[in-house]
Amino acid sequence: MQTELDVLKEIRKGKSLNEFEEVTPLMALAAMDSRNAWSELPENVKNRRFAKMAVDKDFRALKDVPSEIINACALSFATWGHKIRKEDLNDFMSLLNGQDDVFIRDVLRKDPGLIRFVTAERKKQSKGRAEQTAKAKVAGKPKRKNTPNQNLVINPTSWEYDFASADLGHEDELEPESFLARPVEKRTLKDLEALLELDRDFPPDFIYRLQIPFRNEQYYRKMGDNKTADYWKGEQVSWLNGDICKKIAEMHPEGSIKTPSYLTKEAIESYWEYCKEDGISKILMTEIFLSFPEELENKEMLADLNVDWRVLRHAPSLCLKSEEARVYLNKEPNAVFRLPEEYQTLTKLIADGVRLTLGNIMQIKNPEMRLKIATAVGLDEEMPKAESEKEASV
Repeated sequence: MQTELDVLKEIRKGKSLNEFEEVTPLMALAAMDSRNAWSELPENVKNRRFAKMAVDKDFRALKDVPSEIINACALSFATWGHKIRKEDLNDFMSLLNGQDDVFIRDVLRKDPGLIRFVTAERKKQSKGRAEQTAKAKVAGKPKRKNTPNQNLVINPTSWEYDFASADLGHEDELEPESFLARPVEKRTLKDLEALLELDRDFPPDFIYRLQIPFRNEQYYRKMGDNKTADYWKGEQVSWLNGDICKKIAEMHPEGSIKTPSYLTKEAIESYWEYCKEDGISKILMTEIFLSFPEELENKEMLADLNVDWRVLRHAPSLCLKSEEARVYLNKEPNAVFRLPEEYQTLTKLIADGVRLTLGNIMQIKNPEMRLKIATAVGLDEEMPKAESEKEASV
């Protein structure tokens, strides 16, 4: 019985898709090296990527491309401008001049020299439509009154400030960093509790740094260096225990990022709402999201982020089928190679805009999928060499 891999190899060697009862997207991808592959594709398999590949092989394939995706083929069509043969020139010009203004604009943007193939009559039609559009825009735009903005009143005295009466703080002010820098006898539980009540941003390793003397004492005691162990024992605060660490993490989750075992979902959600109310930007909210464990976050947080490949990789259980992931991968299709295997479905890997180079194919996590796609695009013979180079680099 033939495997899908055998079928892909036969198609690459020239076997027509018409000889198969059912055509899969991978089979279509393998067939696109043929000049007449587009006409053999079933309607349910045709898409933007295959349309572009068909026009890359033969500009005449543009005639059969549906109108809803034809403009996506403009750049592929433009590449024929410098390799068109004399006997094909009339067909090329006829196809070019038969398209809408958007298609011709995109072609000329890729290769301005192709303006020589646009007929004078076609230029006149485009110019007339452009003038009508411009007039309609001007007619529909309300006139603005040239009145001065009464709100723009500059008060020179607003720049003055009496710094002599300002409270600029001092070295002993209660801050997370200054508390950690204090001698052990001045790091009191009373001051910690007062600090927790303040509206301060705690460093992500706050609890971790409080625990350093305890870890160091255990380490040096285990190594048999009792003198150093005794020094670190003297640096320990007597009040620090698991309950205090949990309290810090509950009131200031950002201070427990380096010690996630103390974090709870409720504390993170409460902190998240506080950050939103405080007007923190999406960029900073994204960094906060990346710093917390995925299992303590929720899907509603995605709306507050600049979703990128880091977010998708950090929280696949939240992002996998989300609208945010779909929008991002449509905008950045090649980011799929940087993501976990759950994202690397066949649909995503051969989507429009994905560059199927050997380097990218080698980043496909599933080895079976990797080999099938490499075979479909004719790179399977280079795979063993690439695999050995990848192993050597590791």
